[in-house]
Amino acid sequence: MIDILFINPRTEINYNEDSDEDEDPIYHVNDPHSHESLREPPNGLLILSAIMQKLGYSTELMDCSLLVNPYDMIRKKHDQYRLIGITALTNTINYAMQLAKTAKRYNPKAFIILGGPHASFTYEELLHQYPFIDCICIGEAEQTFPWLTKTILQVPSIDSVYDNNIDIDNTSNTFGKFQNIMSKLEKIPKGLAYLSSPIKNSFLLDVYRWIKGFGTKRDDVTWQIDEKKSREKDITYTGFPDATDLSKLPLPNRETISMQYSVADVLINRGCPNNCSFCSRTKLFPKMRIRSIDSVFKELNQILSHSNYRFVNFYDNININIDHFDKFLERLHEENFPLPWGAELRADYITSKQARLMKETKCQIVATGIESADKEVLKQNFKMQDPQKVATGIKILKREGIAIQAYFMIGLPGDTKE
Repeated sequence: MIDILFINPRTEINYNEDSDEDEDPIYHVNDPHSHESLREPPNGLLILSAIMQKLGYSTELMDCSLLVNPYDMIRKKHDQYRLIGITALTNTINYAMQLAKTAKRYNPKAFIILGGPHASFTYEELLHQYPFIDCICIGEAEQTFPWLTKTILQVPSIDSVYDNNIDIDNTSNTFGKFQNIMSKLEKIPKGLAYLSSPIKNSFLLDVYRWIKGFGTKRDDVTWQIDEKKSREKDITYTGFPDATDLSKLPLPNRETISMQYSVADVLINRGCPNNCSFCSRTKLFPKMRIRSIDSVFKELNQILSHSNYRFVNFYDNININIDHFDKFLERLHEENFPLPWGAELRADYITSKQARLMKETKCQIVATGIESADKEVLKQNFKMQDPQKVATGIKILKREGIAIQAYFMIGLPGDTKE
């Protein structure tokens, strides 16, 4: 028995909304065997996996980027998981929810927890539309998800092997059990959203139709009323979570992912001091935090211990603190770090000295947000940068042979066709 299955849905290119929910939906997705579909591993889930394993819980990661048919895996291993955690971006949410439906249909005893940026911003809509979701973790989940797991699973499954008095079957999910557990608690941490009362709908009837006490046949009138009421049910939202202390995070559990990955993501900071109108980062991570240089290089040594990595991607906006960026480059140079790397950064901050050191330390590509070449448009959208300084920074980087990936926003307030 595995305590937790983490699911990383793959990107949808075209979702067929007319697909039957009882069948595998039709998606046009990245070929799981192509290099393009393996750009970056799911770092957030790897960190959560490391946290949970330190607490004694067994974890497994289902990375849909590597599977031809993830639904088959869920069906074949449906009874092996006690809790299923699914992350979702806007371009993976439909795929994520179909996977969640399949997981719930084949394993109604498992708790299903949703998280990620899209779920954090649309939790009300998702809980009403998919009432089988037990809970949604809002924003940073490194504190709420462990608390949630310990609250509903109580103990790791391995404990029952060594103690005959522990029966993990008593922790299995049933209709309304999550709400019952939460209603008995005096204190619930910030960062959670869930239905205050369970909702019966046609999907859950199909899932629980053989469960005693739930009902063995459908009464169309009764169920129609209940589904109508579901739109009026209250949602318990415990508030936005406190910012995670990055110094307390363990290294990502890279042992749980396939060696097909050749790119490793490394977190340098989280949050942003700016407030651009078009960016969700400051809403998701309101507090800016920078990771210590020693912690970053501890993770780089971990990456070097795995033979599959050929490139490192540092994020987000690694030169947002100039002093930290200079020390980071100096340490890369001192350590003679062997792998090529790339990063997101602000081009308007770059100096010739920094660009030379970046090249010497094997920087191959940087991504930078230009957004618009119109100074007034940038000002109107609170993007505080000078387009001329951005152009100068890009020229400096190009002189050193560093490739540029530029981001533009089309149709910002203040934009015209001209």
